[in-house]
Amino acid sequence: DLWPRRSETTEGEYFRGILSPLFFDALATGSSSRAEHPVLRFVPYLNGGLFRRNAQEDRIHDQGEVSLPDEVFDPESEGSLLNLLSRYRFTTRESTPDDQSVDPDPELLGRVFENLYQGDERHDSGTYYTPREIVHFMCREALDGYLRDETGAGQAMLDALRLEATGSRDDPQPVPNVPTGKLVDALETVRVCDPAVGSGAFLLGAIQEIVTLRRGILFSEHPYVEPNDLYQQVSDWKRRTIEHSLYGVDINPEAVEICQLRLWLSMVLDMDEPPEPDSGWALPNLDFQIVAGDSLVDRVEGVAFKESWPTPNLQLDMGLQRNLQQLENNIAQRKREFEGTHRNPKRLRELRDLIARDQREIIRLHLVDAMEKGESDLVLLKKKERPAKSALRRAERLVERVRSLLGEVELADFTLVQKPFLWPIAFPEVLREGDSNAGFDIVLANPPYVRMEKLDNEDEMSYGEAFPEVAAARADILVYFYARALQILRPGGWLSFITSNKFMRAGYGAATREHLRASLRIRRIIDFGDLPLFEANGKPIAAYPAVMVGNRSNETSGHILRVGDLSTPVRREISDVNLKVNAESVRGVLRDLDGLLARAEFTNFPQVLLKKDSWILDDPVAVRLYERLMNQGISMGEAVSGRIYSGVKTGLNKAFVIDRDKRDELVSDDPRSAELIKPWMRGADINRWKADWSDAFILFISRGVDIEQYPAVVDHLRWFRRELGKRATANQHPWYELQQPQEGFYDQFAHPKMVWPDIARDAKFAYDTTGSYLDMTCFFIPNAPIWMLSTMNSTLMEFLLCQSTSTLRGGFLRPKRQYVERLPIVRPDKESQNQLEGLATEMLRLQDSSTVADAIEREIDTIVFDVYALSPPERRRVLDWRAARREALGAGLPPNWRRLNALQASAGAWSDGVDGEQLKQDVRASREVRTRSVPEL
Repeated sequence: DLWPRRSETTEGEYFRGILSPLFFDALATGSSSRAEHPVLRFVPYLNGGLFRRNAQEDRIHDQGEVSLPDEVFDPESEGSLLNLLSRYRFTTRESTPDDQSVDPDPELLGRVFENLYQGDERHDSGTYYTPREIVHFMCREALDGYLRDETGAGQAMLDALRLEATGSRDDPQPVPNVPTGKLVDALETVRVCDPAVGSGAFLLGAIQEIVTLRRGILFSEHPYVEPNDLYQQVSDWKRRTIEHSLYGVDINPEAVEICQLRLWLSMVLDMDEPPEPDSGWALPNLDFQIVAGDSLVDRVEGVAFKESWPTPNLQLDMGLQRNLQQLENNIAQRKREFEGTHRNPKRLRELRDLIARDQREIIRLHLVDAMEKGESDLVLLKKKERPAKSALRRAERLVERVRSLLGEVELADFTLVQKPFLWPIAFPEVLREGDSNAGFDIVLANPPYVRMEKLDNEDEMSYGEAFPEVAAARADILVYFYARALQILRPGGWLSFITSNKFMRAGYGAATREHLRASLRIRRIIDFGDLPLFEANGKPIAAYPAVMVGNRSNETSGHILRVGDLSTPVRREISDVNLKVNAESVRGVLRDLDGLLARAEFTNFPQVLLKKDSWILDDPVAVRLYERLMNQGISMGEAVSGRIYSGVKTGLNKAFVIDRDKRDELVSDDPRSAELIKPWMRGADINRWKADWSDAFILFISRGVDIEQYPAVVDHLRWFRRELGKRATANQHPWYELQQPQEGFYDQFAHPKMVWPDIARDAKFAYDTTGSYLDMTCFFIPNAPIWMLSTMNSTLMEFLLCQSTSTLRGGFLRPKRQYVERLPIVRPDKESQNQLEGLATEMLRLQDSSTVADAIEREIDTIVFDVYALSPPERRRVLDWRAARREALGAGLPPNWRRLNALQASAGAWSDGVDGEQLKQDVRASREVRTRSVPEL
């Protein structure tokens, strides 16, 4: 509407004449008469924080007035801003899971945030938008836990209040025994924080859950409420919640702005009419509640600050303490003035900059103190008669690094991103020094999915200092967010996180598993496995998400929780309606998440079963069976004296791996080339039982080879010299050598060996007698006994392997050395050894016949069950597990698998109504089938 009137403005253009005064003047300060602006006229005052220029915009504006041509906005011009926006019907109403058909997507602003990152940038930042079904579940679980603890309200009462709020409660009687006063007080005083707030999805979810319960309380007391009164009441509830309950931190300033906008909009949309310009009404100020900062970094280079959290025990001189206290008082005073200043953008900017300056000065004073102490220590060290060189180097490095950090802090702009981020300075009303109950009531988050190789080295050092209880050399960033959440939670406070499930089994997660088990009374763990819960640009993201909810407590003995692995049941429900497994169909199933959990969760899982070695989310009976089996015999590592090896890493396969034609050509040119050429096998060549050599070869050039003795090989490799020089270890050895030739054991490749790939759907162990050298995607045990091959390919070992290893999308296992070496090996008696060896030999000789193979493998399973002393119910459990897993993965199953399972489970014990004679006949028949020749079959 204002586009045609741009010529009436003094500037005569749309950007400077209309948009700039509308946003940065009128909406930020209010305009009540035409005299103030000839075109805008009356504009309601909303809030300086929403429309005030941010630090980046101030800098641009300071350099001169910005002008943009009208073509950028012309609604008649294809691709212009107004032309684009005119195609959409916009709504500001944030969706709840019950809302239907809101156009455009109600998560619009969250999608905007997600799409701030493109391609590699998004992958590096690990930023993925959490589906609202999960957000509301996580917020509800944490809020209900808090309310149960604070008020004594039962879960049934809270559920009834939600039904009352939505008008879906069938019982006409009032909700009984509602502790109204306690509930209202608890809802008004709750403190919620998201340390990786992003676009604010969890804070919005918290608002909606709080408002829903407030509505339920209102309706339980007043059967009828005027709609206009209800709208105003909801807006007031939201305002109070935003002002007093919600806090967030994110390292991305743009995300912080979007989060603030969503919070403001969530309140404004329930207002009946805009406020009068002179009413004194304003949106709450969020500058110091939703903050741009690095929530994990609150110390640097071994220097902890007085304002780090938890508060460290530091020896600071009195002068420094006085200066720090004065700066903290200055910040608090200026924040109070900021809260009371609305329509003066100039003063607000001054206050913002002064607060940022004081924050930077706190860091600088600490670093100056650390440098002075470091220099003093260095002087004393040098005065020693024979100071240790290593100690001298460490002291010199510390002084040099702190001096460098001082320079960086001088340049740091805390008005954009606070790093280091000092929690007690940012939120002093919540994190009070010396208060044992200080902390947030609820911490919610979907931390960024950033793997260890993407972490900054200096940040990793800081994490190790701040979170020693979970620090690990190759840890993903999620473990540090868990540690930070537990630090900022008050005792008894509730945590609700969604992260990758990798920490539950990965080696780097051992300390995190122990810390969480010991510090959190876990209420629920929900594993979504490889379901495509997240997507980016329409493509599924393999994030392996899992939700954990619990409250901070050291009293965890005897605690029972709920666990559920939803990957299989969700896939089954999607398959039942003939849909593809994608983000849309998964979210469709998750709309009834409560019903799904009622069908799929195990509700009686003892927390003590969450072991440091790995977390297995299964029926407690199966977990105890796994633990019992893992404690039998000796580990695979012990059984083979540690002789589990990985394959060769060439660094450039296309240079070193050749086909038979190239091999023959090299040998023809120079017969000595044959000395370096070895048969080559990849992980893809390894099948269950057998490895099919693909007639490939490797130029095996290990350390110290005199390459000049092999001119034909040199001529071949010269074509790749430039690429070979770019390998990761190129500066550590000559360009023509393999990157990792596995020095010290490469002679073992020539022996007969049990081999397996590093990725497999099930137990996939094979025996290789070709003397092939293996690719880095393979592992092997030289001279392994043949009976061991049968054991490793058994259903029982597959059960143990699946519980022990991490998994990939599609149900693929990662049987790496660290997992396989822990598997239990029980040495069979002589008779069983002979049987297992004979059956393995049959499988190796067998040509294509699935009927015979099934019969042999069933017999192997029976013998292995005997060796590991499984009872009939335990056998049935393992076999049912196998059947369910294969069904979930879409693997083919024999039509009579249920009967076969019953027969195998009952072998040797004719109970459970199994006909012993019939079983013996079946076993004999299977053996007779195997004795026939393949042509007859």
